[in-house]
Amino acid sequence: MPFTIVGTEDDIDSVVSGVAIGARPNAALRHQMRNARELDPHAVAAIQQALNNRRRKILPAISNPSIAANQIGSLVFRTQEPYRPERLVFSGVTVANFTVLNIMVGTKMQLAAEGIVPAEIFQANAFDCDLHFDTANVGNDVNVRLQNNDGAAAHVPVAAFLGTSLS
Repeated sequence: MPFTIVGTEDDIDSVVSGVAIGARPNAALRHQMRNARELDPHAVAAIQQALNNRRRKILPAISNPSIAANQIGSLVFRTQEPYRPERLVFSGVTVANFTVLNIMVGTKMQLAAEGIVPAEIFQANAFDCDLHFDTANVGNDVNVRLQNNDGAAAHVPVAAFLGTSLS
C-alpha cells in the first residue's frame, strides 16, 4: 500500500504522536523512512494510506477582515483535516494593495526570514510559486499576516491555499 510523506524535522513530535497508533516495529519504520527520505529529504513520518485518500483541495480563509489604510491584519485559514498548503493565491485586488509580512502554520514561521514579500508573487497567474509548507493538523491555523499599502482606504484581502489533504 502506498504511503504519504508528512512533516519536517521540527514537528516530529506532533507527527509521530499522530501516527503512533498502529505503528510498525522499529526496523520496519526505519526501512520505510529510508525510502521516504529518498523522495523527500525532510520527511519525518510516513503514514500508510490508500492513494484515493490523498486529494488536492482548496483551503479558503475563514474570514476576510477589512484592513484599514496602512495597517496590518491577518487572514486565518482553519483546516478540518490534515492539510499541507502548497500554493497561496491572492485575488487581483489583493495583489494591488497588500504585502505579505509572514505566513505561519500553527506557531511555525514558513518564510525563510521575516520581511516584506510582494503579494504579486502569489497572484493567480504567477508561475514557479509552488511552496511546500508544513502540514497543518486539525487545530493548527494557517495565518497570513498582511499590510495594507494603500494610504487612503481600507481593503478586504481575498486569498485561498491550494494543497494536499491527507485524510
